[in-house]
Amino acid sequence: MNWQEYEKEVFNALREIYPNCEIEINDSIFGIFSLAERQIDFANRGEIAGETILGIVDCKYYNENVDVKDVESFIGMVQDVNANFGILITKKRYSLAAKNRVKYSNLKLEVLTLNELNEIDISVDYFFNKSNKGLRLSKYEFFKRWSRNTGYFDSEKSNYQQRSLVFKEGFANTEFYAQ
Repeated sequence: MNWQEYEKEVFNALREIYPNCEIEINDSIFGIFSLAERQIDFANRGEIAGETILGIVDCKYYNENVDVKDVESFIGMVQDVNANFGILITKKRYSLAAKNRVKYSNLKLEVLTLNELNEIDISVDYFFNKSNKGLRLSKYEFFKRWSRNTGYFDSEKSNYQQRSLVFKEGFANTEFYAQ
């Protein structure tokens, strides 16, 4: 398989997973910081909870793992085009540094292989819970919010050491959203 066939496979997977979204191949989006047209492999536009969203997908057809420089470049592009989320897909895996960089990003960002693409459920909960990663709360503030809203947080997935508050399914879009 060459890179064009690989991108066609990714496109077909995106169409299958997101049938209600408009997916544009080889899109061009004007960057708000770079003030230049940015080439996007796939732009995914749709609605969630009545809001229009933009997701961008970049394909890496590398013979080696995606590294932290690739991830940082993609983070910059997601910010520049003001996308709501980004998905970086590779035919290989990604380095530990790349994985860590995504983990501590404030963006909604996924680094996946093509086979992992269908594991993402882009929902209201996905957006709210993802933005709660890396909170800069003191220990006091973290546990204060926890005690006040304990019925809404998932106790197994929330973790102070990781600065992560995760809502139970269906509660992320309530007034108790902690940012």
